[in-house]
Amino acid sequence: MDICFIQHTHSETASRIFDLQLRSYKIEADLIDFEGLPPLQDSKEAIMKSNEVFIGCVYDQQLLGVLSYEETNYKIYINRLMVDPDHFRKGIGQRMLSYLIDAYPEDTIIVQTGAKNKPAVELYKKHGFQPTDEVEVAPGVTITQMECLPTS
Repeated sequence: MDICFIQHTHSETASRIFDLQLRSYKIEADLIDFEGLPPLQDSKEAIMKSNEVFIGCVYDQQLLGVLSYEETNYKIYINRLMVDPDHFRKGIGQRMLSYLIDAYPEDTIIVQTGAKNKPAVELYKKHGFQPTDEVEVAPGVTITQMECLPTS
């Protein structure tokens, strides 16, 4: 498996990201009982126009996972982290997260995830993220913000 930058501005690549995003975030929506997740309201065109940086986990020309982020003033904001549901629990999310942390050792990395999404919360904690805030975005739906402080 390789972690590499992916060209989300290309139509075919954006289609692959969008398909993966819908399938992956549908699982999170079910876990937290909230169909209003922003990634489920996205479009291929929005992905193509995004200013985010996209990295992917690719194996045998198959896109198994995607992480996108933005960098602002020594802070990295993870906007998406998704893994093909057919490849859950194979270390794909961990590889992409490790890649990002290693690439930005002097920056704080910030992410938000559903508080009820235990697999995601545990993944982030395993990589040194600590909860910093919780916000109720809809009745009974809480989003946890987590931060990973610089390693150097």
